Amino acid sequence: MERYVATCRLILCCESVCRVIAPLRSRCVPVRIPAPSPQEIVEVLQHVALKEKITLPVEFAQSIALQSQGNMRRAILMLEGAKVQNYPFTADSKVRTADWEMFIDDLARVIIEEQSPQRLMLARNKFYELLANCIPPEVIIKV
Repeated sequence: MERYVATCRLILCCESVCRVIAPLRSRCVPVRIPAPSPQEIVEVLQHVALKEKITLPVEFAQSIALQSQGNMRRAILMLEGAKVQNYPFTADSKVRTADWEMFIDDLARVIIEEQSPQRLMLARNKFYELLANCIPPEVIIKV
């Protein structure tokens, strides 16, 4: 990094600075960018809808923005999923939960319903399936 500093710039993106190793932290300039506000997410969703030539009611965009919890990528994916499921939109259209979130809800139900070795094996298999589909363990536990 030091040798090519005049000709090369690296941009590292992370959610938690403390997880970046100390040698990299000491050689980088941290730039913290806050999560977008719900209004900013609505504006981006309306821009995407305009580019894709779809009508998007403001109320539906606001419900997507609130349910995405400040995650722009998730909000755009929710818009895409909603378009596939129930287009044209109305102001009272429901935002569908992502499949992996429903899978985590099912995992939680399996854990709570019965505590037995068979249920533990089933829960473990579901957990491994989530990990195999690149759902981070922190997200699984949080949800």
